[in-house]
Amino acid sequence: MGERLLLPVHGETRLADGTRIIVRKVNPLKTGHASGTAPHEARHGVAAELNGTRVLFATVVPGKGYVGLTALSSFDAVAAAAPHAHGDGGTGADVRMIQEAGHSVGGAASSARNILSSREAQLMVNAVAFALDRHGTLSGRDIREIIRHVKEGEVLEITVIPPDGEQIKIRHTARHGDTAIDIPFDMRPSPANARQTAETASDQRIKKIPTSIRTTPSTLSAVTVPPRTRTE
Repeated sequence: MGERLLLPVHGETRLADGTRIIVRKVNPLKTGHASGTAPHEARHGVAAELNGTRVLFATVVPGKGYVGLTALSSFDAVAAAAPHAHGDGGTGADVRMIQEAGHSVGGAASSARNILSSREAQLMVNAVAFALDRHGTLSGRDIREIIRHVKEGEVLEITVIPPDGEQIKIRHTARHGDTAIDIPFDMRPSPANARQTAETASDQRIKKIPTSIRTTPSTLSAVTVPPRTRTE
């Protein structure tokens, strides 16, 4: 078994022989504090998608009769119960909707807790809530892109700069939230295969989540079908 290195997921490490190893995040997941109804709507949206129901859009822009809204392709009691299951406020309308549809609120809430209990699902909720808080409205596609980003992990670019050779770049995938990575250290090839490794790494395509989402009246009026999950 070869030598292994424990590296931070961002920053520079210097080895005893003078080799420099620089790690940077290629497409960092955007998370942070989200206020108001954003976490509430994020729970609706992520629970729906993980439960197999497509989200049409989610918004925290107030409208007539609601302060936040998540529109789904069809009614989903589990998605409707997700904020209630996690103790969020403003769930009265959600509870009534579940009851009127003939579902058990307790059963739906239990299923929602199970779906959103994993570390990965919590990261999805946090990232969607942060995006909602920043942009006001997200399309279903935006939400699915964030979920995909979390599932695929954190893509890191590792640059190895030996003291007397060509530098190489490789790609490595880590779990979101990890602060360090444990990798095998056999990355000091000859200049010839260093160049080949670098070219292979540079060919890998990294998809990015949207960097700007505009909220306009047409964003909401364009959706005419939805069975909706409303937030009081």
